[in-house]
Amino acid sequence: MPGHSRSVIASYPEFGCECIENPVEVATTFGIKNEILCAGKEQTYRFLEGILEEVIDLFPSEIIHIGGDEAPKKNWKKCSDCQAK
Repeated sequence: MPGHSRSVIASYPEFGCECIENPVEVATTFGIKNEILCAGKEQTYRFLEGILEEVIDLFPSEIIHIGGDEAPKKNWKKCSDCQAK
């Protein structure tokens, strides 16, 4: 997170940055994609917290890796929500 989330944005465009042109298609090829979750919207954080709660219930551990790399911030620079955050 926030990368590798193109499928989420394809299904739930409200979690993407305002500058992403919709509709976003689910990726069918491997690689780093520019569409990442919007860091400027509180609803994105609530969505991710819900996912993490489920993952933590399924895989109780002291450490759960959530990534953070491979996330181009190009859209964050153009998004007014991200810039305000």
